[in-house]
Amino acid sequence: MLFGAFRQITEAAFQLRLNGSYGFGNLDEDKYNFFVTLEGSRVDAIAQSNRRSFLGTQDLRPYGFFDNRRGAPFAGGGNFPNSDGIYSGATPYGNVRTPGTAAGNFGRTNLTPCPEISPITGVCLFDTTPYIDIQPETSRFNLFSRGTLQLHEKVQAYTEIGYFYSDTKSRGTPSGVVGGGGYNPNDPFNPVFPTVQATLPVGHPNNPFNTPRPLSYLATDFGGRNGETTNQVLRFIGGFTGEVNGFEYDLGGGYIRSDLDQSRTGFILFPVLQAGLNSGVYRINNKSWELTGSILNITNELLPFDPYTYGGQNYNPSFAQAGAVGRFYNVGIKYRFH
Repeated sequence: MLFGAFRQITEAAFQLRLNGSYGFGNLDEDKYNFFVTLEGSRVDAIAQSNRRSFLGTQDLRPYGFFDNRRGAPFAGGGNFPNSDGIYSGATPYGNVRTPGTAAGNFGRTNLTPCPEISPITGVCLFDTTPYIDIQPETSRFNLFSRGTLQLHEKVQAYTEIGYFYSDTKSRGTPSGVVGGGGYNPNDPFNPVFPTVQATLPVGHPNNPFNTPRPLSYLATDFGGRNGETTNQVLRFIGGFTGEVNGFEYDLGGGYIRSDLDQSRTGFILFPVLQAGLNSGVYRINNKSWELTGSILNITNELLPFDPYTYGGQNYNPSFAQAGAVGRFYNVGIKYRFH
């Protein structure tokens, strides 16, 4: 019997690995043998915000560089003399372009209070670093066993059982309310989904103006764009090996099953979001309890998907290109004070 373990706790993450093996029996003496091996591991996520110094923040001004937070002109964004620079206005506090302002990147009105405002753009600042993992949380387990029975001097029966499990949890930044469009391979005559942007209608509690305004917003109330992927593989093999008239043979059969489950949270359905804005139910930067759920591709259609059915509001053409099939289930909880 063999057993091994590895445990490491660092400033970055906790890691644990265990492995072992055990066997008994002797084909020559007992006419059988059996062994099993086990291996498991757990590695915690490494958050970007836990990194030291300039690696743990997007505000690099203390290190002689740019402020790369949302709302500030970032590095490589055209920060040159006689240039406004480019920045992302998508923050959890929301903002719209002020009516009557000159064309350019500035002239925006923040919709809710915030702790810090950029002195250059006048837009609320927000650091997305706490939502980013540079290493996902992973758990793995693997089992393999084999038994052999000596039926005759030249005939053996064997069986193998294997099981593999892995679970990976990833985190990403929250979703904005501007869609960059996409490609629909099912419609070659109209293949491009246009860019969409949420609009704050007149009369909405967060709209300070009497005209509809395109909204810039980072929906942290939905959480980050996170994912979890679980994979399980089960394997059974059985057969006979032996020798007949100088010829060796191996006759067997097996059963292998693989189950892959992927869940994604924090992604916005634009038609639903816009309907909430139009009715005034959805407020900017204002959380409440809500239980949501959906089933995509409810009829379990095979590819290619039709983007206008089977959960077409959350249609992702890359699924078709990757060969993903099956139903998708989403469940979520939110909290909001009105």
